[in-house]
Amino acid sequence: MPFPTFLILGAMRCGTSALHSTLADHPQVFMSRKKEPNFFHDLHYRKSAFNDYQKVFDGWNGQQVVGESSVLNLYYRFTAELIQKVLPNAQLIIVLRRPVDRAYSHYCYCVKKGHEWETFPQAIRSEVAKKRLSHRFSSKGDWVFSYRSLSTYGPQLARYFDRFHREQILIISYESLIANPTCELRRIAEFLRIDPTVPLSLPMRTEPVANAGQWPRNRLLHRCAVRVAWESHAHWRLRSLARKALKTWPMETNLPSVPSEAVGMLEPWFEADLMWIRGLLGPQFTWPKKDPS
Repeated sequence: MPFPTFLILGAMRCGTSALHSTLADHPQVFMSRKKEPNFFHDLHYRKSAFNDYQKVFDGWNGQQVVGESSVLNLYYRFTAELIQKVLPNAQLIIVLRRPVDRAYSHYCYCVKKGHEWETFPQAIRSEVAKKRLSHRFSSKGDWVFSYRSLSTYGPQLARYFDRFHREQILIISYESLIANPTCELRRIAEFLRIDPTVPLSLPMRTEPVANAGQWPRNRLLHRCAVRVAWESHAHWRLRSLARKALKTWPMETNLPSVPSEAVGMLEPWFEADLMWIRGLLGPQFTWPKKDPS
């Protein structure tokens, strides 16, 4: 079994699930059957054997390049060093999204999953004040409520730029990937040195996509169910019923717009981070004005 020749590092909520499945359609590419093996950040905790990681690539049949997508590899501080030690020649693909939009998409995902009960502005205040490094989700890591942190790309990119040659890293804009997928998929194919003429297409916006943004119907009732589900003082039967209800809660795909209060809180922070990103990617780098999703 092979080790991967390239990694999609993230960021979370930037279309990596669609990109993973799209690249898997290329005859010269083998993508891991499990989209997020999370080997490099789990390695820090449980010292997994390398052959466990290779099992993720069972089914490889001689394809030219082999890849996987673990989006928290970009976020966790120690993964760049581990990847450099294990896969020093790997090619790295990083998809970035306008940071306010990524943070809000992350928040909506946590609402959908039943982790989040605060409003978006409240959740940002709690994150900044470090009030919710929740023990409830310790098994998932600290990403659950880290909306602003995961959108702060400067230090995340710097860790990889410090350890890998610039030609090993491809930065893709989520907005460009959605608006002009043919062009961006060709860029990725050329970067991976696979046939760029093979027709590939991202899932249409009307098709079901893994991890697509959704919003619960009757948010107030949903929020009550979330609090009961994770409230340690509630009776265990009631908690169990609430968690079961959350798994089948009716959802809508039309997300509410980002609250202006939250935008005002986040944009000054991300303006400072943009200066860091420009130091890595060049002074011409900027964010698009509007998320196409």
